[in-house]
Amino acid sequence: MLVVEAVRIVGSQKILAQRIARSQQQISNLCRRAARISGEDAIAIDRATAGRISAAALRPDLWRRPEDVPADAARSAGHAGPAPAANAEDRGRGAG
Repeated sequence: MLVVEAVRIVGSQKILAQRIARSQQQISNLCRRAARISGEDAIAIDRATAGRISAAALRPDLWRRPEDVPADAARSAGHAGPAPAANAEDRGRGAG
């Protein structure tokens, strides 16, 4: 799982927790898939791993590609709302 890989990259659950301002227990839950990762945490993990684990890979339902992740949110330590998963052209086509 990608969160487990992020822990390996940074060194420990405790370090990842500190870098994304969460508890070690929350990281443990994410590693065990006991909790769904938020868009904000996905961006924070992207930043904590210097992009090695992308927010788009963690939450492909929010962002299809790494370049779809809001650049200002990826740089910000504050709020990070989800970006639309489809562009305007895709939305106009409908689902079938």
